[in-house]
Amino acid sequence: MRYVTMNFRSASETRRLARKSLEGHYWQIFLACLISNLILSATTFASLLLSGALAIGLSTTILRMIRLRKSDDISLLFSGFNDFGRSLVMGILYTLKIFLWGLLFVIPGIVRSYSLAMTSHIAFDRPELSASEILVSSTNMMRGHKSRLFRLHLSFIGWFILSILTLGIGLFFLLPYIKTSTAIFYEELRESQSPQILEN
Repeated sequence: MRYVTMNFRSASETRRLARKSLEGHYWQIFLACLISNLILSATTFASLLLSGALAIGLSTTILRMIRLRKSDDISLLFSGFNDFGRSLVMGILYTLKIFLWGLLFVIPGIVRSYSLAMTSHIAFDRPELSASEILVSSTNMMRGHKSRLFRLHLSFIGWFILSILTLGIGLFFLLPYIKTSTAIFYEELRESQSPQILEN
């Protein structure tokens, strides 16, 4: 894979851009995150069937906000159902891979989850890719960047602690911030790498 030489943003800069992106759009993204989580928390079976489609829909909603400064169409949360077969297979493969790596102890499972962290964003941007190709693309894109994303997520630790002190309620309000920061991280990687992200 070819890379464009560039200095990557710090976690604090990524969070700043996330806050800026959420200005005037926070409650729309909050609602999208809330609906997605409420649906997925219904049953484990529903979570397995719907996780892929809802993940793509949430990525679509957030990337549209970042790129176009629009967040007025909550129906985009369900856009992943337009190609439900692809979304279903993607979600199952994603869950299966993390589960199997998790059997090797917790850390391999966490590492694998970071390899696949860009899956739903790539699924939105690359509709021509199959479910398995999407996961390969995320793995290639995250090569050499997993620790950066981990540090970004770790920088929210203070907010996580505060959320726990509110019996977890604060997590619902924190999630849009984390999801937007992750999407901005994706945008930076997408701009820095060759379009041929399937190449080794």
